[in-house]
Parts: sequence; C-alpha cells; structure tokens
Amino acid sequence: MPGGPGLRIELVKTFLSPGSRRVDLGYWLGDRYLQILLWNGGSNADHCGLQVSNDSSFRCKIDGSTMTILDKAGTVINVPAGDNQRQMDLLAGLCTKASTAKCDFTPTRRERTYAQPRAVGTAYFNCTGANSEKTLIIEDKVGVTNSFASEVSTEVESDFIIAKVKASLTLKFSTEWTTERTFREEVHVTALPRRKVWVVAETPVIRDFGDFKLQLGNTTWLLRGVYFDSPDPGRPGFVQGARSGHDGGGMPADR
Repeated sequence: MPGGPGLRIELVKTFLSPGSRRVDLGYWLGDRYLQILLWNGGSNADHCGLQVSNDSSFRCKIDGSTMTILDKAGTVINVPAGDNQRQMDLLAGLCTKASTAKCDFTPTRRERTYAQPRAVGTAYFNCTGANSEKTLIIEDKVGVTNSFASEVSTEVESDFIIAKVKASLTLKFSTEWTTERTFREEVHVTALPRRKVWVVAETPVIRDFGDFKLQLGNTTWLLRGVYFDSPDPGRPGFVQGARSGHDGGGMPADR
C-alpha cells in the first residue's frame, strides 16, 4: 500500500477498569474500503486486525504506539510507462530524504534526440512599410526534463531524485551527466513589413531510459519506462528557421 500521512487513533485503558477496549474504524482508500479493528483484552498488549474489500492478504502490526498496515510479503506492483501521474505520485511520496523507503534508479538504454521545437529568444517586430534585415541573437537555457512532467516537478524532491539518477548514469556510462546548458546562436532573418518574426529551434538532448524501484515494508513498486532528457554538450542547437506573423500567437514578446 502506498505510504501516506499518519492517522491518530487512541485506544483508552484505565487502571480502575482494565477490561477490554475496542476501536472499529473504517474509511475508503481509493476504490477500496479499509476496516481496522484495534483491541486490548485487559492486558498491556494491544492487538490489531484489518480487512480491505474482502482481501485478507493485508497485514497489520503494532510496535509500541505505532500501527503499520502492510501488503502481503513479496508484493510487487508494476507501474507501466505512460502512467505518468501515478509514477510522479509514488516518487513524491516515497523517493524523498525523509522517507524510510528505498529508492533506486536503474538505467536501461540511452539515445540522442531533440526536444520538441519551441520559440527561443526574443521576437522582433518590423513596424516599417519595408522589409527589414535583422540578426537575432538567441540564447536558450536548458535543464533536465522527464517522462512524467514537462519539468522536474516541485511536487517531488527534484534535487534528491536527480542526484540518484545522475549517480546511476555516471556509473553505467562512465560520463558526467549534464544537468544544465545554455545554447547560443546568431540567426539572420528578414522581417516583412508590419510583421513579427521569431526563431524556432530544437535543443539536442540525451534521453536516458530506466526503471525506478521503490521498496517499503512488504511492497516493491517498479516504475517502468521512465526517461530523463538532459542537454547534450556535444551537439549544437538546431535552428528550424524564422517564422512570421501579425502577432506572436504566444511567441516571445516584442523587441
């Protein structure tokens, strides 16, 4: 079961009335109903039992004042590539400095590709009635992106996860992993009268595929087909060319 926030439950025992005490608690866990039973039979030992939607494979244990609910021993849950939200939720909950879960990344393959084309630099607007020649100097600062979000989300501890990925990639490929690079190009454009012109470019990236393995209690989660795109220090940026229009359609601001 995924880790989550604690739930405080009090099982009251008194010195004058040492008889049995019982708490019966039920609530929904996603699409499953979780029923917890706590009791004390008049001794100093507390006991627990639970049932999850008629599934008897779950376990609970009490250690002092803490009760832990576990899947059956050896439970493995595969989270496939493309299930981006679930992968991100598991990383956010388990792959953190504070978590007691074990979190490892195993690289599987590497390929060189390009990021999606996008407008870079600052657009230029020719407000005259004649063609205008212009040299645009574009700079594009590129970091690390991934398969479950356009950027390493603030919902996850990005520095912690990046450090794990970087260590694994450096060990496998014996090369440093570049997490940030600024691409700079000079592009000559012709701006038509009363038109805006902007530059569209593709950033060269190294795409590293791999699997995350998260372990907590009796459960192992395998996050399949995760990838991270990092700037390729060995290739220049590829400029598709300049585009023109009456307005930028969401392109960079006028210059």
